[in-house]
Amino acid sequence: MHLFDFINHLPKGTLLTWLAISFVLDLITGIGKSVLNGVARTSTGYRKTIAKFLQYFGAIGVSIIMGNTLSDNPAFAAARETISFMNDGLLVFIIYIELTSVCENLIEASPESPFAKYFIVYLHRVLTFTFKNNPVKQIVEENEKQAA
Repeated sequence: MHLFDFINHLPKGTLLTWLAISFVLDLITGIGKSVLNGVARTSTGYRKTIAKFLQYFGAIGVSIIMGNTLSDNPAFAAARETISFMNDGLLVFIIYIELTSVCENLIEASPESPFAKYFIVYLHRVLTFTFKNNPVKQIVEENEKQAA
């Protein structure tokens, strides 16, 4: 296998760029939330960030390895497209997680600000599918009440 074969199976550069941007935004908004709420920034929070980065990097690495492994075997020609789609889906899902976290950080940093009240809260609801009178949310709440 040549170096160029490996490069062909890397995730799309655009998605990797958006992943990096969302990861840095989450870190910045998390630090900002701590500053605005008067919470001390300790090494524990930074260690969590490193652990999260390593988990993401590991998942992306496994998807790249799967793509490279399947590309060498002609019997898996049809699976290559599926793996490529799954790799892109993984990156989109991680970006989704990070953007949801950014919204949560912005809401917690300043819950009374007009920007948070009228924009970020609604964006967070869309991202987490927690619309008013959401039937799934109501079922979950009923199950939690019955379990208690």
